[in-house]
Amino acid sequence: MSGIRPIFYAYEPELASSGSEYSSEAESSARSDADRDLACPFDELIEEGMLRCQWLEYADESSCPIEQSTLTYEDLMEILPSIRHTNADSRIKQELADMEGHASAIPDDLRTLIQKTHPGTSHRVVLSNYDTRGLVWTGLIGPGVMMIDLFNRKRNSAALHVSEVSRAVYRHFYPLQFLRYIFILGVVNEQTISCIKDDLYGANGDDNLPAGWPSGSCLQEWNHSTPQFYALMGTRIGKTVVSILLSAFPRGTRRVGKIATWPCGSAANIRFDLDVFVPADN
Repeated sequence: MSGIRPIFYAYEPELASSGSEYSSEAESSARSDADRDLACPFDELIEEGMLRCQWLEYADESSCPIEQSTLTYEDLMEILPSIRHTNADSRIKQELADMEGHASAIPDDLRTLIQKTHPGTSHRVVLSNYDTRGLVWTGLIGPGVMMIDLFNRKRNSAALHVSEVSRAVYRHFYPLQFLRYIFILGVVNEQTISCIKDDLYGANGDDNLPAGWPSGSCLQEWNHSTPQFYALMGTRIGKTVVSILLSAFPRGTRRVGKIATWPCGSAANIRFDLDVFVPADN
């Protein structure tokens, strides 16, 4: 196996999605682990999110514990021989169609890119080794976009991290510099859901937003540097996306510029819009 540079940070969050093709045992484990997470005070999430943004945006931020990964798809095939991928042109277009009911869920440039790409350019990737390797990961890879709909990593295990797997999978199909959007679909992580429902759509968020899940079209976009944005970056799902970017790009070159959230039944969908970052003092 080619050299793998370790990623030095603690447990990454679990996420489960309804409609998974995985066994109920794996999904149940993902949900039970997520349910054990405790909600953090809104101010603490903001503080943590600001720190993670500094990790992304400033190469000299000494507190950042996450290094770039060198894990490849070929490494994954050796470590997890059950990994497989299939053509997903119709699947990724269906995912986009399912989001059409939420205004602005799909940025115009992404919709155009997906619809105009040649057949065979989108892929569904499945890793199912929770029992033996402590990791499950499924997602859709397309030009400029990664949609992760299920991931789960055993706590305190030697399993690969979700961030380095995500990087290796995307890089196998497209150059990393093309990645523009990361969707995390069907989020059930208790801490993240509590932040969205209670803090962003509730008392600690915008007073004009109804409490809980509003009915109808209720996609909300949270811009960089707002308290709501930083709070989302401070959640466990925010940590996963930050870790993906830090494992994929040199620090100080990419950032999350905007986050969108909207309901998916009792769960949530989250879209992270990525920017090429140029520090203001450059």
